[in-house]
Amino acid sequence: MSDLPAEVATDILSRFAVKTLLRFRCVSKPWCALIDSPDFVKFHLKRSIETKSNLSLILRYCYLYSVDLESLDNAVELDHPLKSDNYGTEVLGSCNGLLCLANSKEDIVLWNPSIRKHRKLPVTPIEFPPREFCFCQFIVYGFGHDVVNDEYKLVRLVQFYVDDDDSFDSEVKVYNLKSNSWRRIPDFPYYLRYKLVNGVLGGCLSIFCNYYSDQVDIWVMKEYGVKESWINLFSVSQPTVIRSFEYVKPIAYSNSSEEVLLEQDGEKLLWYNLKNKTVKNVRIRGMPNSFSIDICLGSLVPPGGDGISDGKKAPAQEKTKMKKKKSKKRDDFLSKGFNLAL
Repeated sequence: MSDLPAEVATDILSRFAVKTLLRFRCVSKPWCALIDSPDFVKFHLKRSIETKSNLSLILRYCYLYSVDLESLDNAVELDHPLKSDNYGTEVLGSCNGLLCLANSKEDIVLWNPSIRKHRKLPVTPIEFPPREFCFCQFIVYGFGHDVVNDEYKLVRLVQFYVDDDDSFDSEVKVYNLKSNSWRRIPDFPYYLRYKLVNGVLGGCLSIFCNYYSDQVDIWVMKEYGVKESWINLFSVSQPTVIRSFEYVKPIAYSNSSEEVLLEQDGEKLLWYNLKNKTVKNVRIRGMPNSFSIDICLGSLVPPGGDGISDGKKAPAQEKTKMKKKKSKKRDDFLSKGFNLAL
């Protein structure tokens, strides 16, 4: 491939999964530089999104598990940076290969499981309202990509309620990955009662309307921001389609786009055939008995603002090598200086 034009090599390499590309980095310095370049990272991400490839399911119970969406065979436990026997890690959001994980309000990281790099977010305090009677907290997070400014952001919305009253106060802060800092924005003037659920299906905004003890309607906005583009994608009723359920939630399309993967009651996964209007169970080895679920895209997107931060300190050996290099450069410089003086 060394004889191929750069654009051809880029096109070929962008078709590989992240694990393969990480191995390819060892082939040569030019390949390593190409694969690590911001332009290639974006190109590979764009191709994966367009082809709906490199997708996996993230299942959360006490621990986190990953399941390849294409095969749906094994659930593999993830060794993530917040893994603990004392806390159940929460997935606050997933976007372009980055997972936002939290064990508490003070312990939040952005982690790319494909390249195994993470960044710990700085702690930002909750600014309690001056009114002493506001004591009930409700916290909602939203993680995503600002395509206008090409920035990854985490939004934290905190609301304080008055017991047996409709009064509330709110606080909204936004974390920016590039600046690695939080800032406060105008308060959210609406009353929240439930945590928001990721409503994205096949790249489109989606909503599922749950009519208890009856059916669930799945709606999709085909053109974002155009209310007329909302369509009723399908409806699932009981007991005709599914015998009994409290809710079902759409997760992802199949490769053929003829089926939609559904989560039922946080306990089962089902393939729903859009044409035949039938369902079939999905059995995955090692899957926990109950779970919440997110979609993760395999990508090379770094969680550090500088593109190389992994949230860890450099090993002692690496520090020694860096000191030696600096010492050698200094000695070379002094040697040349003395030669010039003589």
